Parts: sequence; C-alpha cells; structure tokens
Amino acid sequence: MAYIAYALFHTVIAGISIPIIGHPYPTVATRPVFALIMTVLYLIYCRKGRNDIAKAALISIPAGAIMLSLGIALFKLPLAVIASKTAVLVVFLFILARFKKDWAYYLALSVTYILSMLY
Repeated sequence: MAYIAYALFHTVIAGISIPIIGHPYPTVATRPVFALIMTVLYLIYCRKGRNDIAKAALISIPAGAIMLSLGIALFKLPLAVIASKTAVLVVFLFILARFKKDWAYYLALSVTYILSMLY
C-alpha cells in the first residue's frame, strides 16, 4: 500500500514539476515530505475513522516511507540501513504497545519492515 501511495504521489508531482522546471524533481527531497503528509493524513483518519483494519493498513504508509527514505539515504552503509530501519520499527512498536493497539497493527508493521528490508 505504501508503494502504491508513493507512486501516485511521485507521478502527480512529476507531472506538475517537469513542465514547469523542465527536468525531473529530486526524489530525495520528496520522500520525507511524502512521509510527513501521510503521517498527518493517518493522524486525521485515526481521529475520525472507525475501521481498525484500515487504520492498521494506513500506518504502514508513513512507516514504509520513513524506512525506505533511510534505506536509500544510507545505501552505502548496510549495517546503518539495518540499524535505522530496525530503530524505526522499534519506535513504531513502542507507540503501538503504549496505545494498546490490535494485532493487525503489528502485522502491518512487520510486513512493512520485511518488505523494506527486501528493497
């Protein structure tokens, strides 16, 4: 889900910026912006949404964007990539445990973590 959301975001921004600037925009700068936007949207949905499965699926988008951004930024240091992605996972797991979330949240985060490691 995180990949599909990012691909749509990337396509829309590229469609806007290429005619204006004349060349593709730097994706390194847009990944953290995408993660921030998706985090804000997730927090808004958490306040108004009722479906826990949808909330669990949506939490994978900001977590995946952060993990992928760290993985791409640190790609020359494999141990740093593993450590940073694991640190993001631990922070998200701590937040979920603190708020006593359902098992679906943990499943969504674990799948996101595994897929980000494969990327």
